[in-house]
Amino acid sequence: MPFGYHGRYLRIDVSLGAGEYVPLDETVLRQYIGGSGLGVKLLLDEDAAHLDPLAPEAPSFFPSALSSAAL
Repeated sequence: MPFGYHGRYLRIDVSLGAGEYVPLDETVLRQYIGGSGLGVKLLLDEDAAHLDPLAPEAPSFFPSALSSAAL
């Protein structure tokens, strides 16, 4: 696993008040370096480009950079 990653991300459904860990493949982590690149990839995987950004079902992402995890 690349340094700084834990191989998963947390998906939270605010309407249900529940969360789940979603595993990430190591090849994806190596292809999309940094929180911003990985965040865009996950956003596109959720098909967010075809949703109204203000719709309740539209996802929100808060990716962080590797450097913020090292502090």
